[in-house]
Amino acid sequence: MAFASGQKDVYSFRVLRDGSDIGTHRVTVDRLGADAFVTVEIDLEVGFGPFVLYEYTHRNQELWRDGRLISLTSDTDDDGTAHQVAARANGTSLEVVSTNGTVAAPTSMMSTSYWDPRIVTQSQLLDSQSGALIDVTWSDLGEEEITASGRPVKARKFQASGDLTVTLWYDADGSWSKFSFPYGGSTIEYVLE
Repeated sequence: MAFASGQKDVYSFRVLRDGSDIGTHRVTVDRLGADAFVTVEIDLEVGFGPFVLYEYTHRNQELWRDGRLISLTSDTDDDGTAHQVAARANGTSLEVVSTNGTVAAPTSMMSTSYWDPRIVTQSQLLDSQSGALIDVTWSDLGEEEITASGRPVKARKFQASGDLTVTLWYDADGSWSKFSFPYGGSTIEYVLE
């Protein structure tokens, strides 16, 4: 997948829980030369009538250079539980400092921001919320027609197992088109706007 310098991609999803709208997930990728600046904004709220039962916010900024993750900072509020992650490449590894401690990751590490379709070739990922290194196995489930941006699109479906249970779809151009995962007995689904 080749990108032009100065290109900007925005992936803006409505987030549904068992079909009900609970918020938004937006990823903006700005490219300048060999650099890609990635901003992730997630705002979720589950309620019952006037009562808020669960809130989640996540802000994440990443710098990628020549296809490698150079730095990542994130702040998450998971219904009152705070998480922070700061990762920086130091030449020999990607040093990750988080609420859960410090780990050294390989310089080839990719994060769970999902915008880059190369993620489905990785066996280990950096969880951008917790800072943990998670093991994952991907299955290619073939091509199917989905609805993205209000129109039918052919996309390739990949399912992750291991420390991460998600399903991702990428269209023929490698653009992130859909996302789903199980959570607490419900199905969370991202619909591209």
